[in-house]
Amino acid sequence: MGLNTDAPGLIRALAEHGMQSPGKALILGAGGTARAAIYALKEAGWEVTVWNRTAIKAEALASEFGVQVMHGARPHAKGFSLLFNATAASLAGAAIEVDFEGAAPGLLMDAM
Repeated sequence: MGLNTDAPGLIRALAEHGMQSPGKALILGAGGTARAAIYALKEAGWEVTVWNRTAIKAEALASEFGVQVMHGARPHAKGFSLLFNATAASLAGAAIEVDFEGAAPGLLMDAM
């Protein structure tokens, strides 16, 4: 049996940033870290949407967890209280181009 600390670590980190009430989260990516984040946030009562550069991967992950999928070449932050970057692009120092127009002033951005 394995042990994954990503999920409880995410919830603890959100609490440390004052985000104890569930809101709307946008997860960027569709790999293992995104999977852990979606699981943790859903369990904590968050409304989750997933976006990935490869739409079919986002759709498969969203279907598996029963969450929404955001389509399009560029994700947008409007309406979300949490933006979680779980993409491999950030590991290589590359940025994901996100449309922040209309984003909430208190938008919390995090990356694992």
